Amino acid sequence: CLPYGMDPVEQRRKEIEEKRRKLEVLRAARSQKKGPGVGVSSPGAARTTSAVRPSSARTARSSGIRHRPDDEEESPKVRAGTSTSDILDSVSSILRERTAPAPTVVESSSPRTPPSGGGPLNQTPSEPSTTPTLVKRKVDLVVHSTVDMSVAPKAVISYSKEVQTAEMENRELGKNEEEEEEEEDLRVLPKEEVKVENEVHNKEEMDVVNEPHELSTAEKKEILGSEPFHLFFDRASRVVERALSMKDDQLDIFADYAKGEGDDEDATNFLEKVNLVCEFNDDRWSRHRAVTDISWSSKHPELLVASYSSRKETYTNDPDGVVLVWSMMMRQRPEYVFQCQSAVMTTLFNKFSPTVLIGGTYSGQVVLWDTRAKSTPVQRTPLSSTGHTHPLYCMTIVGTQNAHNLVSVSTDGRMCVWSLSMMNQPQEMLELKSKANKDVAVSALGFPDNEVNTFFVGSEEGVVYGGSRHGTKVGVHDQYEGHFGPITGMSFHPSGGPIEFSDLFLTSSIDWTCKLWSHKTPGAPLYSFEDVPANEQKPNTCGDYVYDVRWSPVHPALFASVDGTGSMDLWNLNEDTEVPIIKTKADERALNNVRWSADGRKILTGNSDGKLFVYDVATEVSQPRSDDWKRLEDRLTDIRSSRIQTFSLPVFQRKRRRFYEVC
Repeated sequence: CLPYGMDPVEQRRKEIEEKRRKLEVLRAARSQKKGPGVGVSSPGAARTTSAVRPSSARTARSSGIRHRPDDEEESPKVRAGTSTSDILDSVSSILRERTAPAPTVVESSSPRTPPSGGGPLNQTPSEPSTTPTLVKRKVDLVVHSTVDMSVAPKAVISYSKEVQTAEMENRELGKNEEEEEEEEDLRVLPKEEVKVENEVHNKEEMDVVNEPHELSTAEKKEILGSEPFHLFFDRASRVVERALSMKDDQLDIFADYAKGEGDDEDATNFLEKVNLVCEFNDDRWSRHRAVTDISWSSKHPELLVASYSSRKETYTNDPDGVVLVWSMMMRQRPEYVFQCQSAVMTTLFNKFSPTVLIGGTYSGQVVLWDTRAKSTPVQRTPLSSTGHTHPLYCMTIVGTQNAHNLVSVSTDGRMCVWSLSMMNQPQEMLELKSKANKDVAVSALGFPDNEVNTFFVGSEEGVVYGGSRHGTKVGVHDQYEGHFGPITGMSFHPSGGPIEFSDLFLTSSIDWTCKLWSHKTPGAPLYSFEDVPANEQKPNTCGDYVYDVRWSPVHPALFASVDGTGSMDLWNLNEDTEVPIIKTKADERALNNVRWSADGRKILTGNSDGKLFVYDVATEVSQPRSDDWKRLEDRLTDIRSSRIQTFSLPVFQRKRRRFYEVC
């Protein structure tokens, strides 16, 4: 704001005069520097400058007019000849002048009220004011001094186990290398002593942990009666007797006369070829129940399912039918427990829906369980004339992911084809009749690999029947005779490999035999693998019912069979057709079923006391070599050439008569 009663023109004139005086002062100061007293500031000039500068700054701020560039260039010259305080004042004044905001003009149409004592504006109260009003803004500035200095970076020091203070001290003291090595040995010696003490302590702990415990009477009896112990004792006793009676030191008392030329030690030790991996048994659900069927999961290779018959002695709230799902990763108890009102005679995983399990019951119903639901069936077929009314011992799934069906056959010869999405009634129904127009009492069912129309069934009279679901020959049209008793199992050769053997299939029977067939040549079997009675004293055999047989899914010439003595036999057609290459005894109770895992490295068996056994088969036995298909083809050629002489009618009749005499 302007001082009270001062005209703007007059104020501008005063400012100009004041700037002129300032120029004169600057010129005087410049002339003093050029004279003999250069560098000595005049007190009078300093006072004059300091006196003029505040008034000039105040005038500039009040008028809102900035200094000219030439004035600003000359002002530092004055500061150079004055004192430090004057220089700081001058700099502060110049900064305030340069940073001062432009004056804000406020136009007011309202009458302006003059201060008390009269107004210098020469306006009447009623006259509107159009004079611009200058608003003064206060700017707070602080002058900071800047100092340039160089600061060294902070040193980063790292330490390790190899940094030793003793080494620095040795260098400072000027010790030689020999003294340093002696001190190093002294430092290492306590570490070695501690290491030795730790080893002794760990050995003592291991001795305590591995301290042998006394065997119980049952454990001693089991070891003394085991086959590995008998083989070991027999071999060890021979070695000891050789050593006692030997007179020539050059002889080898450890010579193995059973080892052929070119055979390695592992090839003769059959006990190491098949090892028991685990055993599944549950006192609550599987004890005193016979295993009726077993199956591996195609989705999860560690899962397996087993169905069980009813107990002879029933308990309260004890279901007749039980199906247990076991896992190789949890062997103490089953993963799932499923129940049914009737004994379950056959079961399997749905390979196209891994969460669904299917069971066939003694009452003739087909039931479905789901692992996502409760333990009771989620679907079941009706007990009526439209379905099965007799026991179901066999069923299978045929087709593809988008078009598949469940095929089941009961003991009255009725074959039903079901859609798993609708179990109210079968999509197809077929009555299987023999040539004598009698119902076929089916005990086994099989389809060739990748086949949905042609099927084969084994009957209780020992005859294998071949038939078709569709076409000109619907029903049974071929017969394969060779067994003398009911057929218990059937398995078709898996497809794959350089040579196709999908026409081959195996059957097992309670007549102590497994038979090899080809559906391309109906009639008698190609070969019979006999597990004859013990009174004929044939090596590696002990006659009993053969309850199941299965081809290996990967090896073309390998298959497994189980019998009533609790033994499991592995046969390799390329090696020997007279005796099995491996024979192992799982339990004293009869083995009812056998199944290979998908990779052919494990075998699952179940016995008549509700126990499941999983065996690991060695790679040299389970995995085929590149020439195994060609060798099997040559072996089949030899078998077919001797087929007529081996299975002539008189021989067939004599064997059947001998079977019934023994029974």
